[in-house]
Amino acid sequence: MTSITYGQKIKKIRESRKIAAKDVSRAMRKDPFWISRIESGAVQIELEDVPVLAELLRCTLEDMFLPSKIFHPSLPRKTTF
Repeated sequence: MTSITYGQKIKKIRESRKIAAKDVSRAMRKDPFWISRIESGAVQIELEDVPVLAELLRCTLEDMFLPSKIFHPSLPRKTTF
């Protein structure tokens, strides 16, 4: 079983919502490459940015961070298995 990083999960969620990386960075008032650095694991997300990013991506914190949570863009966001 391959584990995926939280950055990879964030990228998967963002892409499933069809939100461009530059739009996320702009909405968060960050450097244009901020979200790409988070997604690649080059930098860690700051704690205060987590709930704001979750709201922007229309997902829960569990969607972003829990390893046992299965995220599928076509399912309601609070569905668990």
